[in-house]
Amino acid sequence: MGRVSMYKFRLAFAWLRDRKLRSLLTVLGLAIAAIATFAVLQAETATRVSVRNLSGAAGQRHVAQLRRIDGEFFSSKIAEQIGANSSVIESVPICSDFGAYKAYSKEVRGLFIGADFHSYSGLANLKIVEGRRYNTDNEAILDQSAAKYLGINLGDVIFVRTSHLLLWRRRKIVGFFSVPPTNSTGEPPTLVTTLPSAELLVRRTDAISSVLLESKQSLDELQQSGKTPEVPEGFSLTQIRARMMLDEPTERLIFLSVRIASFLAISTAIFVGVNTFTMAIAERNSELATIRLIGGTRPQLVSLIAIESILMGLFAGVLGCLIGPYAGHALAHGILNLLGSEPGTSPDASLPVWLPILFGPVLSLTSAGFPMLSLWQTSPLHAGSGNDQFVVGNRRILLVLPGFILLALAIILSWSQPSFMSKTQVVISSLALTAIGGTALTPLWVVALSSVAARLFKPVANVESMVASRQLRLNQMRSILTAAVLMLVCATTFAIGNTTIAITRDIENWAQATFSGDFLLRASKPTLNIGASDAVDSKTGRELEALGGIERLDRVHFGRALINDRDVILMTRDFDAMKEFPLLVEEGQPDSVNKGLRDGQVVLSTVLANEMGIKVGQTVSIGMEGNNIEATVAGLISDFTAGGNVMLMNRSIVKSTFGLNDVHVFIISAKSGKVEEVRNEIEKIAAEHSLIFQDLTEFRESVDALTSSVTSGLWALLFCAVLVASFGVVNTVAMNAMQQTREFGLLKITGMLPKSVFLTVSFQAIGIGVAGILPGVVLGVVLALMISAQFQALFSRSINLLIDPVFVLVGFAAGLLAITIASLLPAIRAIRLPVLEALREE
Repeated sequence: MGRVSMYKFRLAFAWLRDRKLRSLLTVLGLAIAAIATFAVLQAETATRVSVRNLSGAAGQRHVAQLRRIDGEFFSSKIAEQIGANSSVIESVPICSDFGAYKAYSKEVRGLFIGADFHSYSGLANLKIVEGRRYNTDNEAILDQSAAKYLGINLGDVIFVRTSHLLLWRRRKIVGFFSVPPTNSTGEPPTLVTTLPSAELLVRRTDAISSVLLESKQSLDELQQSGKTPEVPEGFSLTQIRARMMLDEPTERLIFLSVRIASFLAISTAIFVGVNTFTMAIAERNSELATIRLIGGTRPQLVSLIAIESILMGLFAGVLGCLIGPYAGHALAHGILNLLGSEPGTSPDASLPVWLPILFGPVLSLTSAGFPMLSLWQTSPLHAGSGNDQFVVGNRRILLVLPGFILLALAIILSWSQPSFMSKTQVVISSLALTAIGGTALTPLWVVALSSVAARLFKPVANVESMVASRQLRLNQMRSILTAAVLMLVCATTFAIGNTTIAITRDIENWAQATFSGDFLLRASKPTLNIGASDAVDSKTGRELEALGGIERLDRVHFGRALINDRDVILMTRDFDAMKEFPLLVEEGQPDSVNKGLRDGQVVLSTVLANEMGIKVGQTVSIGMEGNNIEATVAGLISDFTAGGNVMLMNRSIVKSTFGLNDVHVFIISAKSGKVEEVRNEIEKIAAEHSLIFQDLTEFRESVDALTSSVTSGLWALLFCAVLVASFGVVNTVAMNAMQQTREFGLLKITGMLPKSVFLTVSFQAIGIGVAGILPGVVLGVVLALMISAQFQALFSRSINLLIDPVFVLVGFAAGLLAITIASLLPAIRAIRLPVLEALREE
């Protein structure tokens, strides 16, 4: 028994050595799949752990924020009353406001917070990176980026001034801190000090701006159980959801994308593996038939292929162990950078490095399953035929039947929306079933389409095209498997590609429409939820109005409001002075929406409207500054501000109704030919009042650069996908060329030139490429339409999907070019084969 097992291993090693190139390509394909799978799992695990840690949710904390609706200060007694609720674990009163910080002739503006260090730092995940915590009212800690800009060191004195103070106040800096964008307070502070010190800066006693409440359950769970803390009249209590710099739907989209990428890598590797092992069995038909004739059993033959697949899988797994952790770290770093954070270093964020060793053999055995089943059902009399026409001819129905079943399941799943599955699971499952089901239908068209594609070259190379077409027909199974790999890769890549292009196009259009001026002037960086921002002094507005080169001055206000008792971000602008509505209208006409805003109506983002079930023309309740009004929804817009949690109103209406007159942002449009003159004047005003000046042209260019980087990554994804699929093309064309060895020898004797041999092999590759890529583009369009249809259900945001013809044509051409390049090696080997050696082949 031991000798038999040793013989099997020796024979499997011999097979691997005999076909080094094919074995190497297969191992590389499996290794890429193992690395991709491990990297995606590692990145997602690390990201989720990092997000949980950064948001202070290591113990699954639930944090809510209590504040007055009008934004005014209130007494600490209210904080004590609500903190006495049995469901509240801890309450942290906070005094916060915006201020200016000056040192060494440099000045920055930002939020300051006064609170107990231990309690606040725990909820906000505030970490001191250098120095110590503050102990007295004259001490403070400073954000490390602000400290770097101001050029101060530990122990230096910083000067602080607020809108409540005429003179600068001194604070000794005893520490530098960092707060991730995911901090549970939602407001990134610049300076943190004691509560009494902050109250001195606002010139009030017992002045609380908000209270952080840590509870045992989320607000939704408390409401269901009837344990919600009683909120005083005029206050709002909102759940703090730690969010990155991108909104939560974007986070879900990123994770969905990496899962699709993992599926693409695994599926491609399996198809390449099936292709490889099918060709390996076809190549060894005579040898396997001889083993059967001398007494070898079917289990023994199948075990040989299984051992070979396990060995390849182990080699791929070892490569995965060496590269996978680095790929996972790089992917996690990239995702967290997109989300505005850094990867966590928690040991729990790392997966065992030996997992790729498990992935490799599993993927390899899965790939070898169908070829081993084919080998099991093949008798010795059918071996050695030299092609697989018999196998395909008898099993075409069996091959395509699973494809129709999978497509039917995808349709049923999409329409039924089963309750035991989440929306994300339904979308991923339906997309996967459609992609695999459509790929499984490949036998219906591959032979005919590839033969037609090869025959297209008949006018310029008659003999070569006919020989190539004949070889594709003789080896149908091989052509089907290779075309299936290309189809799956192209379909998934084109679907993701067109969806990504649509999203980036929407972002570019939103940026162009929203920031339609030349310059932007503001007092401070807004908080991540845009709900708090320092107002610009009214004197600045008068100075801007006095400038002669300004064509239009748009005043923007950000605040918080309640719409049907939901806390949202209110944005007001001067729509009275606008001839055209500057934003992207999704529902309604721009002129009627603009008129509605002037008449006191409101406009909602599509995300907010979809989440609340609000339609155009519906009346909603607006609460702000203790007042409540009824307003009609004039239209819906596409907006990416604060994750789409935005309501829009006309500035004059809000001023007269609620008394709000603050300006947080000026959007300035200069007259033609006066841009540079206005720029210089605004830069002087910004320097005088310590304001933030931004050129909107540069801002739009930065948005374009961001979308361009996404598009570049998309092209890289397409290139990598086609590269992996090219491994299968190399295998197929090499196998076809090997079976044509004797035929090429005879043709060379009759005068066939090396050029003709090269063209024959290349035409086969092009035929397979057209048979795989062209249907892949069609399937990719179908998948893109499915993603577009499900996008709003998943992310509360619709996308305007337009199939980009440039992306399709360039991708199709790039695929054919890659396949043609992949055929070079087999073609060169066929050209260099000596005639006498070719004639000795059977």
